[in-house]
Amino acid sequence: MPHGAGAGARRADRRRRAGRHPRSRAVPALAAKISTRTGRKHETTGGRGAAGRRDRASRLRATALPAAAATSGSETFSGTIVTSGVAGTRTVISSVIVAKGVFSGVGRIVEIPNLPTDPDNVTRDDLVFPEGTMHLVGMSGDITSFSLNPDNCRFRLTVQQTGEITGGTGQFATTTGSNTGTGTAEGLGARNPDGSCSVTQPPLHEVDMIAASGTLSS
Repeated sequence: MPHGAGAGARRADRRRRAGRHPRSRAVPALAAKISTRTGRKHETTGGRGAAGRRDRASRLRATALPAAAATSGSETFSGTIVTSGVAGTRTVISSVIVAKGVFSGVGRIVEIPNLPTDPDNVTRDDLVFPEGTMHLVGMSGDITSFSLNPDNCRFRLTVQQTGEITGGTGQFATTTGSNTGTGTAEGLGARNPDGSCSVTQPPLHEVDMIAASGTLSS
């Protein structure tokens, strides 16, 4: 989700523990479920031997379901992550992600540590649904608005973001996709010893909200 007023704090924390934090993201694609049918164990045929076998094969072909084709189409995602920094590190309290389109479902967002080679504006998340998990790589773009109240350290920020779905598990093992979206972060920043608002410590409380749309295929 979006990099909030605590973005500097999260970057510093990432360097310390190779972790990371929120961002905006896009999401899933879904592989169509395939149900299979088997023929009856006992068939009554018009004859025995080769003729009977040909008749049974013909009946099985007529009743078998076609193989599922690749699925692709438009997808929208909306989600929320609630975090706490009271303990000095960013801790996710709760999260939810809602997908609508080629795949529709409700799941949760799990923040994943960045790779050592990832730039600071990249974040990684797993979108976890009952059907499986989608791997999401997000990239933050321009900050479109930012406000910080120096009296109480409350902040609000909006950022443009792009996302890529790069496979996953379960139903989403071969899923790919891309999207663009907007992330909004708001919350209460921590204070420095001198009473000023800190930009290096994680916010004491933060709510990240995202809205993204794009395509998915599998």
